[in-house]
Amino acid sequence: MSDFSYTEPGYYSLDLSEYDDEQTIEIEVRGGAGEDAEYEHRLSNFGAASDGGGGGVITGTTTIGELPDEIDILVGEEGNNDPQYGDGGAGWEGDVDYHDGTDGYVNSGGGGGASEVFVDDRDEDENRLLVAGGGGGGTCHVEEGSSDALSDGAPGGYPEGENAESREELGEPEGGDQSSGGEVPNTGVSSAEASDGRWQDGGDGDTYRNCGIGAGGGGYYGGAGGYCHQDTRDIDEYDPAGAGGAGGSSHIKEEYFDDFTHSTGANSGDGSVYITIGNPSVSDLEVTFEGYEEVDIAWEDEDVEEIDIERDGSLIATVDGSNNSYTDTGLDGDTEYEYQVFAVQGDVRHESSDTIMATTGYLPDETTIDVTDRQITITSVEPTQDYEELRLYRNGDEIDSVEDASDYEYVDNGLLDGKHYKYDIVAVYRASEDERSEEGLTPLPAVEGVEVVDVDGRVATVEAVDPSNNASGYRLLLREDDDGEYEEDVDRDPVDEGETATFETSELLDGQLYGAVIETYTEDTEVRSDDD
Repeated sequence: MSDFSYTEPGYYSLDLSEYDDEQTIEIEVRGGAGEDAEYEHRLSNFGAASDGGGGGVITGTTTIGELPDEIDILVGEEGNNDPQYGDGGAGWEGDVDYHDGTDGYVNSGGGGGASEVFVDDRDEDENRLLVAGGGGGGTCHVEEGSSDALSDGAPGGYPEGENAESREELGEPEGGDQSSGGEVPNTGVSSAEASDGRWQDGGDGDTYRNCGIGAGGGGYYGGAGGYCHQDTRDIDEYDPAGAGGAGGSSHIKEEYFDDFTHSTGANSGDGSVYITIGNPSVSDLEVTFEGYEEVDIAWEDEDVEEIDIERDGSLIATVDGSNNSYTDTGLDGDTEYEYQVFAVQGDVRHESSDTIMATTGYLPDETTIDVTDRQITITSVEPTQDYEELRLYRNGDEIDSVEDASDYEYVDNGLLDGKHYKYDIVAVYRASEDERSEEGLTPLPAVEGVEVVDVDGRVATVEAVDPSNNASGYRLLLREDDDGEYEEDVDRDPVDEGETATFETSELLDGQLYGAVIETYTEDTEVRSDDD
């Protein structure tokens, strides 16, 4: 969609100073089409008429800074008999003399006016930045028994307007080019000819006997008008022979424009000029990565000097316009954020993207631990968002890792009795980690089969079998009678699993009844045997 549309023939101006130098501007210029010829035979309506040619189209693209602060615009008109805008040649309209009476009417096609963008005075060549040539007008003839040997007006185009087609090898009216106007050919027979094209101007139409001769299109250089011939010699095929007007040339001052396109004869009707200012734009904002404490976003942009990035409505960064992505770090896990980016040119914010939402990842607090004899089972739910793997550490040492942590469970077998274990479940993200911890103490079995195997005077020998695999040692505890407090009597080093530990008491009291238990201990816990 164009920012400025000029579709009515006339002169206009546009102030470009309010725009940034880096903004793009596309200018499409369309020349006016040549007018179709018309005729009327008032007796029997015999005759012929040809169509006008289409106007040329030329489009240039550049940046605002390459153009003057103000440009002028001329919109050329469709060909007619009284041209006002675009310097198309004038057509001819009026009655024609048929035999000895006024029995016909012709309206030859006027040449289409050129449309153009210029600066100040368009009579100076260096000021004409973009010109779209007009099409040539059609030719007509009133005559009983008239044939259709009339060529159409030729279209305007780049680098030259097209020539009108020759009829009966009488020559082609020439289109304007980049250095001169088109010329009407010397037909070599008695005929009427319109005028040559010139700087800016298309050749004017004319009349001859019962003919209306088409005019040339205006342009950088105008196209020649056509011709029409009624031969008085005995050469039937020359009766009549005529050519329409030629097209005007389009033109561009390439030093002002980065690129341009053109087409020949693509416009019908009046000319026009369409101008589109390319505001810096950003689009297609998307989240490309969601980590534990960081988020990646990416976007598409066009003609952008800088990009402002907002999170939750606050500016967090300004990056060069050559960047199309950004990593936002230092975020909180398990948190939703809103992002929006803005195109910046100079000190002015232009178009913004749509807003998008991103949610950082985390390891849900749903881990569990189940402790049984010499075995601990750890379960966890899967981390959210873009994690890399789940790792499991026991007392600081990694014991497992998986990339797919859905329905995660790990059974840790062969553990030591009576030992405290700490498990760290770590969700590993690209640049950070989130973890949960679980702790468990494996059961410590008491010694079995506590038995007094000998009493030697005041010293007793006690034995017991140790079923544990992790005892740090044992304490023999004694108490007098059945209701006293146990007190440590002796301490001894551990034995291997399943072996018998032997204890010798200190000197006991004569005739005193004692209760005895054996306490097994580790670094983390202790357990007593049953009273004996």
